[in-house]
Amino acid sequence: MRHKRGQELSLQIIIVAIIVLVVLVVLIFIFTGQIGKFRGGADATKENICYQKQGYRCVQNIEDCADRSAKKGEYPECGREGYCCKPK
Repeated sequence: MRHKRGQELSLQIIIVAIIVLVVLVVLIFIFTGQIGKFRGGADATKENICYQKQGYRCVQNIEDCADRSAKKGEYPECGREGYCCKPK
């Protein structure tokens, strides 16, 4: 019986370690801002999709836009640092 109890203890430690690792990964995603990538796809609506606007594309620099009125991060598919605009 003593040998079986030792095996159960090591299995409990492995399960707790896996749970701790999952929680740690989730916290890292939240604090590094990566969680927004998952949430961004769900937040996009038909009128808020850059590629549905004729001639518009995602760019990283506002200098690449013909019209400089684009807002950074306005469109989820362009990312937090991207712009949705008509390229020059």
